[in-house]
Amino acid sequence: MKASNYAFATGKIRFLETKLPDKTDIERMIDAPDLDSSFKALYDTDYADNLLDVEPMNFEQAVLDDLKQAKDLIYQIVPDQDFIKLLLLDFDFHNLKVIFEGKLFNKKNDHLLSSLGYFDPEQLKKYLLGDQKTAIDLEIKLILDQASKNFNSEIQPYKIEAFFDGQYFILLKTIAQRLKNNFLIEFVSRNIDLNNLRIFLRLKNLGKEISVLEDFLISGGNLNKQTLLKLYLTDLKSAVYQLTKFLPHRCEKYFNEYLEKGSLWLLEKKLFEEEGEYFKKAKFISYGPEIVAAYFYAKKNANKDIRLIMNGKLNQISGQLLKERLRKLY
Repeated sequence: MKASNYAFATGKIRFLETKLPDKTDIERMIDAPDLDSSFKALYDTDYADNLLDVEPMNFEQAVLDDLKQAKDLIYQIVPDQDFIKLLLLDFDFHNLKVIFEGKLFNKKNDHLLSSLGYFDPEQLKKYLLGDQKTAIDLEIKLILDQASKNFNSEIQPYKIEAFFDGQYFILLKTIAQRLKNNFLIEFVSRNIDLNNLRIFLRLKNLGKEISVLEDFLISGGNLNKQTLLKLYLTDLKSAVYQLTKFLPHRCEKYFNEYLEKGSLWLLEKKLFEEEGEYFKKAKFISYGPEIVAAYFYAKKNANKDIRLIMNGKLNQISGQLLKERLRKLY
């Protein structure tokens, strides 16, 4: 994976970054008096060409079209198929969960499938429903075969969720290592840590047994699983104090606020924002795949914020509450 192969992609992305929704655009959307006015604020961003003939009530379609456009761009400018797979893999694993749970529990949930993944969901579905001649990616095949072997309809659904989440991060790190890109490898390792921390605190808050945490914890991060399991048996304050030693210094403030206010959603939001903080490093790289990864992350993050704002307008949620819930833009 040569950085020099991404000179053209970098030039393209640097231009497109200037078109991403910025803080002013987001504030205009939030401060707009109604759904229609909030929707119109997007005409000053790179969403404009996806808003033609779309009614404000159908904003979900505009957001989806924007992500499809970003996916098409990736296929045009990225020379490494493994890198494309890495960028789109979260959509694929969403589909794997939907398809597997649909089969296992006899659910009609095809409407939940995403068209944004690397793999064709129909091919995955055919294979899982018994058409063994269907050609699918070997790594995905092994995951589906393992799930089919280990789970039946009597299994607790959270175990399926934990299995696929774990397999997602394992495959993500495998691909990053195959690409031999330290920026991506470290990003995945940090993401595993942040995911483990969110689960740790959520389950600790709910008073769940340590066996549930063990099901969810993912290997491959910088934080040792055994350390997390040991800390889970201590009181919350002691656990939080120890956890801050493994995180960036600014995270200590977030954890102290959590202990003071008990707001788990706010802490989780801050931990999600740590992903964006890491990608800011790409702003100082001359050219390379890191710029593409950071842009696609920014795209997905902006889409989440826009969806949150538009749903808020639809349900008449106050602007102040929306501002509290939004993540930082890239």
